Amino acid sequence: MRRSLCIAALAMGLVVSSAAAQGRAPRSNRDQRSVVSVWRTDDDARAVLGISTSSGGERDTLGLLIVSIEPGSPAEQAGLEEGNRIVSINGTSLKLSPMDAGESDMRGILSRRLTREMHKVKPGDEVSLEVWNGGRTRTVRVKPVSAEDLHPKMDMDEMRDSARARPVLGISVGGASARDTLGLFVESVTPDGPAEQAGIFEGDRIAAINGVDLRIGKEDAGDPEVASAKAQRLQREMRKVGAGQSVELRVYSNGQFHTVRVQPKKYEDVYGDAGGFQFFGNGNAIVVPSFRYDGGTVRIPRINIAPMVERLNQLQFRMRSDVQPETSEVLARTMAAREQALQAAQERMAAVTARLASQQAQQAQQAERSRALQARMAANLADMQGRLSQRASELEAELRARGATYHYRF
Repeated sequence: MRRSLCIAALAMGLVVSSAAAQGRAPRSNRDQRSVVSVWRTDDDARAVLGISTSSGGERDTLGLLIVSIEPGSPAEQAGLEEGNRIVSINGTSLKLSPMDAGESDMRGILSRRLTREMHKVKPGDEVSLEVWNGGRTRTVRVKPVSAEDLHPKMDMDEMRDSARARPVLGISVGGASARDTLGLFVESVTPDGPAEQAGIFEGDRIAAINGVDLRIGKEDAGDPEVASAKAQRLQREMRKVGAGQSVELRVYSNGQFHTVRVQPKKYEDVYGDAGGFQFFGNGNAIVVPSFRYDGGTVRIPRINIAPMVERLNQLQFRMRSDVQPETSEVLARTMAAREQALQAAQERMAAVTARLASQQAQQAQQAERSRALQARMAANLADMQGRLSQRASELEAELRARGATYHYRF
């Protein structure tokens, strides 16, 4: 049994800069191919739908969010879309109650429930899904395939060449705001890339690609998970683009929508293949090529991938829940435990703050009582002194009337 670890990079490409990189080196020829390392485990016979999911938001009351769909997968053939929500699978609910939705300890629960149900299914068996989209629920019947059939094996040269040759626009998209109803936010534009040449600028929004709507409904605008799902939809559409084909973008800029035709270029022609690590894959592996700099070539040995996976998860790259359940479960449990520990620490801090505030209030009350007591004592003393002075005057007058002299002292 083969269990594959899958991390899908965005179609625009993910490049992590190397501190040692010094400009661009010329591309290596066929005899100077980069050495690669592949990490994978075994479970390729398991049934999969070809989707990535995310759970942990307040709108999980509607169902489990689909954040990406594998091209050519059973999910795509059944008409599922990024941003849809799975209400149930084979009668098992994938919704949360309003009291549970959005709580930190419920993060990842629905994805794990889907994974558990998929373990009961064999490739070729029919699965019944209740799917929510646009305020309506419909029934979708899907026949899963094996992970091996969905992600056929490729040798390292094929995987590297495929990643370098994939078409890109030369942009990065992101953000999550109420203005996502206008489209995906363009965060950056690569110099001399296809998007810049077509007149796209940072701050523009992509509302559609080849007629596929990338806008987010008002009720979901501002949700980073839904924005990520739309970005994955853009990626899936880009993967359909062949060499030399142009794409039609509906762009919002300066308060107006207009149509822009863009001629994508190969990844290597836009971003190059030197000066950093490139992470890419075809669905069944992670490939990390060597990189070059002025001092020579650095070859990447086999390394522990767990910290990399955790970092990518923090950057909102999600594990495919129906491809790699154990790692997803471990990450979800780890994140939930950390959030619980943080919440417990915050609660302890709040309790200490409350005790300090109570002590300060008690000290203030004691100080007020002390001031009141001092005032009463001063008033009583003044009253006594007044009465004594009056009595002394009376005695002095009486003694003078008797013709006697008396000296007294207080």
